Amino acid sequence: MRSNDECLGESLPSRRPGIRNQQHQPCLPARPIVPRVGAKVVTSPKRFTRETQRDNHLNIARMRRDSCSLPLLAWQCRIQNQQLARDRWHSRTRELNFHAITHQIPTWPPAIFEHRAIGFIHRPPGPCVQLITRRSLLKTLAGGALIAGALGSYAFAVEPRFRLAVSRYRVTTARLKGLKSAGGGPLRVAVLADFHACEPWMPMSRINHIVATTNAMKPDLTVLLGDYVAGLKRFRSAIVPMRQWSSALADLEAPLGVHAILGNHDWWVDGPIVREHLERVGIPVLENRAIQLGLPSGKRLWLAGLGDQLAIPLGRGRFRGVDDLAGTMEQIKDEHNPVIMLAHEPDIFPKMPSRVDLTLSGHTHGGQVRLPLMGPPIVPSRYGQRYAHGHVSEDNGQMIVSGGLGCSMLPVRFGVPPEIVMIEMG
Repeated sequence: MRSNDECLGESLPSRRPGIRNQQHQPCLPARPIVPRVGAKVVTSPKRFTRETQRDNHLNIARMRRDSCSLPLLAWQCRIQNQQLARDRWHSRTRELNFHAITHQIPTWPPAIFEHRAIGFIHRPPGPCVQLITRRSLLKTLAGGALIAGALGSYAFAVEPRFRLAVSRYRVTTARLKGLKSAGGGPLRVAVLADFHACEPWMPMSRINHIVATTNAMKPDLTVLLGDYVAGLKRFRSAIVPMRQWSSALADLEAPLGVHAILGNHDWWVDGPIVREHLERVGIPVLENRAIQLGLPSGKRLWLAGLGDQLAIPLGRGRFRGVDDLAGTMEQIKDEHNPVIMLAHEPDIFPKMPSRVDLTLSGHTHGGQVRLPLMGPPIVPSRYGQRYAHGHVSEDNGQMIVSGGLGCSMLPVRFGVPPEIVMIEMG
């Protein structure tokens, strides 16, 4: 029989198949284990328990050889080898994770173990999800409420009341090319639509500011596209009398004059009275009528105005218009002079004949609210966003829809500031 000292030089038998008896080596595979795609890789901690027992036997034998206290050394050996087993376990897990990541294995769920006082406890594998804390949730909700309140305040109190933009367009057709202003440049037309005069959103001070801004741009022709009276019933403190806003519009200046049409709100209040106040201050109202304007260059220009298409409410969302497109076009006697048509609602555009070079409309206010990547969610038009705002070009001609100046239904504007439209022709 051999002594313990003789056995110390020999290695303990390995329980792992395929490994020869040899001196103790670190319990790591010769090459990394590659988990199969879609397979759940969970390494059992029992292997490390067996290796820990083998290390305990080996260390105890070495301690006996050194003639040390056996109980104390056994306790120290157990503590050291528990730490060694933990290190081996985490090293193996990190190695498998690294190999799975470098080979881009999509279904690799690493097995996670925790060391507790009673040993290794298995935790079900799964993605590491960081749960939101109560403080983070409250901060997120408070930040969202603050941003929503700021945007709401801007849309309710700032953009509809204090902002004023100038939108510029350039339009050219075969007949419009010959139009020139007195200075030899392109003909400039200013378009003002949808004042909706009321307090506090469109007071007299703001109307006077709009008139002064328009005159400062020195247009050759100024047109008014209707809806001068208030379009709000609940969110207003007072209405601006017709005599006051009509007197303010009388200060508009243009070499070719200031011309107007009526809108649906003007008819819903009292269309004939609104027309009377405009004509009283020298602004002609083109109601299904076409007139010819002479330019300084000797060219002629037809300016036509169409009656409102929603003038008379019939109930249940139905209306009867006073527009007469055919009768208006009959007044245009030639085929070579350009024609500009004023129509409050843009829905008439699909019926517009190609003889009309440019149609100018309002009514939609651009939807009043334009959301990013979505556009205006609500547009008062049968065609939705097709004729909501801006320059529209189709087979039968071109149209420009103004975003307007005031508010209707609700005193809110977001992404569609009140605007003065300036068009250059020729």
